Amino acid sequence: MPNRLSKKCARQRAAQRKLRFAAGTKWVESDLVFTSSIATALNERNVRREFEAILTKANLPPMRIHDLRHTCASLCWRKGSIPAW
Repeated sequence: MPNRLSKKCARQRAAQRKLRFAAGTKWVESDLVFTSSIATALNERNVRREFEAILTKANLPPMRIHDLRHTCASLCWRKGSIPAW
């Protein structure tokens, strides 16, 4: 895992620890990386809406979130490092 991604994952884990403490007994155990404030799955419509706002702000064309995975794989392939998924 690239160092930059590893650092972001560590920050996400720390943020979830804070959310877990704040949620108390409402916290739901899960193996998810990105969750609601009580560790349940994110609402797909909310994620899509936020993603579309980011694309608009960055002046990028409309795309699906899944398209990012393909773009990442293509960029890694060009660089000579194949992603492990």
